[in-house]
Amino acid sequence: MPQRVQSLLATDEHDDERRSAGLPPLARLSDQDRPMVQLALLAVIEALTPCPMPQTLAILARLAAHFPVASRSEAQWRLILQDYASDLEDMPADIIEAGCAAYRRAGKWWPKSAELLEHMTGPLLERRRQRKRLERLLRSDDRREADQPVSLDERSRVGVKLGDLARQIASWPKATMAARW
Repeated sequence: MPQRVQSLLATDEHDDERRSAGLPPLARLSDQDRPMVQLALLAVIEALTPCPMPQTLAILARLAAHFPVASRSEAQWRLILQDYASDLEDMPADIIEAGCAAYRRAGKWWPKSAELLEHMTGPLLERRRQRKRLERLLRSDDRREADQPVSLDERSRVGVKLGDLARQIASWPKATMAARW
């Protein structure tokens, strides 16, 4: 991810504190920043793509080779690997590979799926947080444009329309209002 996007994300993190205090955010996207942030968002979305089932099964089969269990038949292994692959269905391939590699280096026996998930959940959640932050950064910039000062003429025009609407609603008979709601 480009350094500038990382810098904007870091600023956006501080903006969380500013938002909770009722202060305006600091992060601003320039015309040059917006395409970089959009590309970074697309890359993160792509990196969140779940691993295809056949690839997940292959990664798990490779892990199983490191932890042989003589009492399990091939049919039992097939069922176990399918169950584990189902447990990992939301995981991207690189996170599954990294989690299996981490367990292979640290584990002593064939893991429970929860033990594998311990190695994978953190990186997955971080990617999801990064996606939300990038999306929020793009949205906050859009809102900032929408929050530009409104002229007095525009305010009075909208006020007149709201007043007309309020008078129109007030003139409705009570039976009509009940039927409408």
